[in-house]
Amino acid sequence: MLLTMDYTVNSLQTAIRELHDEISGPTSVFHRGGQTKRTELGKLIQRCDASLKDLENLLA
Repeated sequence: MLLTMDYTVNSLQTAIRELHDEISGPTSVFHRGGQTKRTELGKLIQRCDASLKDLENLLA
């Protein structure tokens, strides 16, 4: 069970990191949504990252 949760947390971290990298690219599809959408998405990523850190602490 613990290994499954650890794997899940790592997978989510990877997905968020890749999403962040995609958003950072100047030709990303996310730039077509305007500044408001980029800001909202950035906040969402920050909240997900904070939740993942909380999960990591629980697993430690």
